[in-house]
Amino acid sequence: NPHALFRLGGSRVVVKGYRLLREWNPEPSFLKHLSGRGVSPKLHAVYRLGDHPLGVIVEFVEGVDPGSIVYSDALSHIKGEEAEGSRGVLDLTSKTLADFHRLMMGCRESWCAPSVVAEADVERWVDRMRSYLGNLPLAPKVAEHLGGLVKRSRERLEAYVGHSKLRIHQDFHFSQTLLSGNNSLVIVDFEGEPARP
Repeated sequence: NPHALFRLGGSRVVVKGYRLLREWNPEPSFLKHLSGRGVSPKLHAVYRLGDHPLGVIVEFVEGVDPGSIVYSDALSHIKGEEAEGSRGVLDLTSKTLADFHRLMMGCRESWCAPSVVAEADVERWVDRMRSYLGNLPLAPKVAEHLGGLVKRSRERLEAYVGHSKLRIHQDFHFSQTLLSGNNSLVIVDFEGEPARP
């Protein structure tokens, strides 16, 4: 995705463009719902071509990829050296993820309002797993084994019918976040990755 840093008044902002022109891109909706609530950058604007979002303008967050700290600590540990930064990063990650889910439980818009898991949801989830599996170039025995896991997962997923569901990130990992200078973790990427070859 193209990113550019600009000044807007006295503040720095990031102009982010999207790789794909799609009608449904969840990032603008996530940013709008979470803006100013501490877990994501403040949203200034969404720019569109008709109904298709082309990108967003958000506050600039100065920070580092927290994964680099965890990776560095892992290497230090392997070498028998002291490693201390990971514990704080992991604690912040847990707190931010919990805060994010709490905020999503409060969302009442149609795209994100919590609802109840239905049998149709289970079908959609299993179909999605099969779709992802179908995109992988696998040896026949591996494909058969993974297909069996997908089939067995249906039984476990069916146990959730009747329970609450909410909109989640779906691609949450360290590189979707920044550890900011004020020692908070901010989720900076909600774009979502479609199934692609």
